[in-house]
Amino acid sequence: MNITLRRRAEINVEQELFQRARSPERKQLRRMAILQAASDVLARDGIEATSLNAIARQAGMVKSNIYRYFESREEILLRLMLLDLSDLNGDLEKKSRAEGPKMSWRPCSRADLRSGRGFASSSAGWR
Repeated sequence: MNITLRRRAEINVEQELFQRARSPERKQLRRMAILQAASDVLARDGIEATSLNAIARQAGMVKSNIYRYFESREEILLRLMLLDLSDLNGDLEKKSRAEGPKMSWRPCSRADLRSGRGFASSSAGWR
């Protein structure tokens, strides 16, 4: 009888921990937890093995719950890529500020990217 009561208590605790996030802050925290789980799976197993099932297992939820926060595996991977690019951009901006006027950032168009002109120009010839 004690085992049954203990198991019921564990189930109640699990239900409290994994209730649907209702506030915008809780939803954002849940999205970030899923992205962290996806990042962990991606680093450990590679892109081919990064499935929604693997991400859900790593996040401690079921696959169907992931669809509350993301439309697809591809959306999750794109969000991870955007986060990485944002971090890289921040690092490059810090470096360019630290190095002074050697490097300047300018916006570029798709045509610039296609032609290889890129984002940065430099008086030292770095492009």
